[in-house]
Amino acid sequence: MIYYQISEIFTLIPTQLFNKAEGERVLQQIFSIGPSYIAQSVDITNHNATLCYAVHQDTIGKTNNADKVYPFVYKLLSLINESNNYNNAIFHYNSEINLCHIIICEGKELKIANSFKCDNFNTALYFLILSVKKLNMNPKQTKIRVCYNITNNDAALMKRFFNGIEMNLLDNSDII
Repeated sequence: MIYYQISEIFTLIPTQLFNKAEGERVLQQIFSIGPSYIAQSVDITNHNATLCYAVHQDTIGKTNNADKVYPFVYKLLSLINESNNYNNAIFHYNSEINLCHIIICEGKELKIANSFKCDNFNTALYFLILSVKKLNMNPKQTKIRVCYNITNNDAALMKRFFNGIEMNLLDNSDII
């Protein structure tokens, strides 16, 4: 079975530059992971990138040997090619651990896949708007795919800044 862990401990490396030792080194530098974390990687072939991530050994201990544990961003990345919008963004916010995920593509080219710690929805929305603008994309030409149960007030706020939102409630039974 495949499981996903909502975590910010990941990075994307261009496939042509990736090797396992480099992936582990980058994770160590960015996140200061200790020996209780197991570095892993998976190819994102559609985007010529390798997703490097680390999973705590306690999390892996909750699964069977044949099971796979990926970071939640991997699940979100699989959704990016489902949209026909040119400026395409996926947004997920988890208020329990105050973490948002943002994935942005221009056409079919992956521009950003990142996570941010944020205290509330407004801060997460700020990071989304800032990310879109930093990529020189017009928010009014960008449709956002929201991948969590957003409130009506938050949806109305997002619609003020973007070309609209699409709801994509995910089956979260595979989150560990």
